[in-house]
Amino acid sequence: RIFMKLVESSKTIIVREITKAKHVEDARVIIDELYKNTKDKRLIVMDAEYPWLETLSGFKEPIYVIYPEPKNSTWIVDAIRDNPQSFVNRKDLPLSWAGKRDEELQKITGVSDAIFCHNKRFIAVAGSKEGAIALAHLAINAKP
Repeated sequence: RIFMKLVESSKTIIVREITKAKHVEDARVIIDELYKNTKDKRLIVMDAEYPWLETLSGFKEPIYVIYPEPKNSTWIVDAIRDNPQSFVNRKDLPLSWAGKRDEELQKITGVSDAIFCHNKRFIAVAGSKEGAIALAHLAINAKP
């Protein structure tokens, strides 16, 4: 009886891992195609959130990735790392943005729907796709 319960638990875990691996592989194909069709490869804009870290870290050019956050109806600017196992970004978001929110961040960036930049400068949030793209372009062109 206990053995059969363990078999069922193991089966559930294995099926979940297979499903997760399929999602990651499907996303890799989508991200590869998106990367290939992007002119300025420093900035990759996705219209959905995919598991991108491993795939985009494998390309040399991308600095930031943009994707929607449907739960909050916002758009994320995320710094890409050279190595998915490290927390070293290829380029941090500007120091002047660190920890800033709403009007303060909007004033600094000139982006009217800028919402937030993390203290560690790896992620910023805007209210629109256009706002996120504007933040990313500012960050790309900012002095390190």
